[in-house]
Amino acid sequence: MEKLITIITPTYNRKQKLEKLYQSLVKQSSHNFNWLVMDDGSTDNTDKLIQKYIKENSSFHISYIHEKNGGKHRALNLGISKISSRLTFIVDSDDTLTSDAIASVEKAYEENKNRQNFGGLVFLKANDKNKLLINKLPENGSYSSYVDERMGENIKGDMAEIWVTELLKQNPFPEFKNEKFLSEDIVWMKISGKNKLYFVNKIIYKANYLADGLTQNRRKNNWNAPRGCMYKGWLLVTLNHVPIKSRLKGGLYFNVYGYSLKYNSMKLIMQSHKNPFVILTLLPSKLIYFNWRKKYSN
Repeated sequence: MEKLITIITPTYNRKQKLEKLYQSLVKQSSHNFNWLVMDDGSTDNTDKLIQKYIKENSSFHISYIHEKNGGKHRALNLGISKISSRLTFIVDSDDTLTSDAIASVEKAYEENKNRQNFGGLVFLKANDKNKLLINKLPENGSYSSYVDERMGENIKGDMAEIWVTELLKQNPFPEFKNEKFLSEDIVWMKISGKNKLYFVNKIIYKANYLADGLTQNRRKNNWNAPRGCMYKGWLLVTLNHVPIKSRLKGGLYFNVYGYSLKYNSMKLIMQSHKNPFVILTLLPSKLIYFNWRKKYSN
C-alpha cells in the first residue's frame, strides 16, 4: 500500500546525529510514511548505519541512495525524482520530529486535500527548548501562498513545509557549476504563484542547528554560491507575486552577488534588462559587497 508521505533526509557525514532522527521516526504514532536517506558523499560509514536500520526496522520502509558530494539541493533533486508518495517532507539529518508529527500531517491533509490549488501544509519548528524558529506566528488555519504569508506578513525564520510531491518534481532546484549550496526558498517562491499552503500553528519539528551546519553558516555559504544567489535575486525582482519590499531585497541580492562575479554596474543593468529594482539598489549593493567581501572571502 502506497504511503502518504515520504520523509527525505539529505545527509553528509552526520552518522552520529542520525540516530536521534531515526528514533523519532520509530516513535511516530502513525507510520504512514517512507524514509528516504540521500547520502551526499559521506565518508563516515553512514551506509552501514542505514543498512542496520533497514534490517532491524519493520514499521516503515527505508531507502538509501549514496551519491558523490554535490550539495544538499542536488541530493534533494535526485531523491525527489524517485518519490511516488503524494506528499514530501524534507527533514534534515540533525533534526527530529515530535511523536505525533505524521498523524498531524495526515489529519491536516485529509481536511484540506480537496481545496483549490492545494500545494501543501506548513507546521511550526522549534529548538530543543521549545522556542519557535520564526519571529511571529501566522494566522492558524490560513490558506495562503508561501510568498503571501512569509513575505507579505514579514514572517521570518524556519517552518516545516510538507509539499505536494508533484510540485517539487515540476520545480527542481537549479544547479550551478561548482556551487554546493542553494537556498531552498528559491523553489518555494517559484511554486508560490497559484499554489496555496495550509498553515497550522502546531510544533511538529525540532531543529538543532550545528556549528558546522548549513543554517548556521548561511551567509558564508551564500558567498561561495554567487550564481545561485544572483538567481534568487532575479526571481525576487521578476516574479509578479513578490511584494515591493522583497523586490528591493532581490535587487540587492542580484547586484551584490553579481559584483562578486566581477560584473560591473552597467553589465548588471543590461543583464537584468534594465530592471528598476536592480538600478535602484546599485549603490547600496556596492557598499554591501565591499563589506561582505572583507568578511567572507577566503
